[in-house]
Amino acid sequence: MYHELPRNASFWAFLFSIDQDIAEQARQRKCPCGGCLHRANYPRKPRGGGEDLPQEYDFRLSFCCEREGLELVATDTHTTHLEVVAEVDGQKRRSLPEQVLALLAGDAVQTRAALRDALGVKNQRLGEALQSLEQGGQIRRTPTGWRRVE
Repeated sequence: MYHELPRNASFWAFLFSIDQDIAEQARQRKCPCGGCLHRANYPRKPRGGGEDLPQEYDFRLSFCCEREGLELVATDTHTTHLEVVAEVDGQKRRSLPEQVLALLAGDAVQTRAALRDALGVKNQRLGEALQSLEQGGQIRRTPTGWRRVE
């Protein structure tokens, strides 16, 4: 472990070339949905490099998919997640609460584990959606699971 980072330009150029190689590999793999990835670099503050580094080191190499419109959503001051906000394949994506309501259509009763597995979301996000729907009077918890209020 370095206690003092090297100050010479070749060290930082080497690190940047590694970043570029990793970014190119990611770009070539394409998005999991099959869409092309476009460059979407964002600013970063390099630590320990000094003020004399080239400007390109001030940006994190990143990509975004051409197909899906993603938006960073803050549900509260401590929680953020990416949410699809654009149409995908001609269909508007539904929010997590809307997806939960769809799974609870009719007389369906689902456990939290079954909902989490069907939706493929983290337990915390599902809990927030269930709480919101319950407080809004749209669903209720029963001894066997969650049920829609009709």
